[in-house]
Amino acid sequence: MADAVMTEADMRSAEPRFLETHSTASTTAGLGARPANLIEKAVLPLSEGTAVLEAPKELSPESFEDLEAWLQILLRKAKRSIRRPGT
Repeated sequence: MADAVMTEADMRSAEPRFLETHSTASTTAGLGARPANLIEKAVLPLSEGTAVLEAPKELSPESFEDLEAWLQILLRKAKRSIRRPGT
């Protein structure tokens, strides 16, 4: 899949797009390499650095619930890390 080009306006929009989404092999938590066609990787450039999410292309309903809960935790942690003016 070709990389999408993200403009500065896209980065400031309420719904940012992923810079790229592609399949990749992965090794996580000692579980070993996954076949490249089973893992989806999304990369989003931010002014502070790059956000990367890598997950299986297909999930069971239970795994989706686990992933959803985990992402909510990550979002809460990210919200707490927002720099406030004057702090």
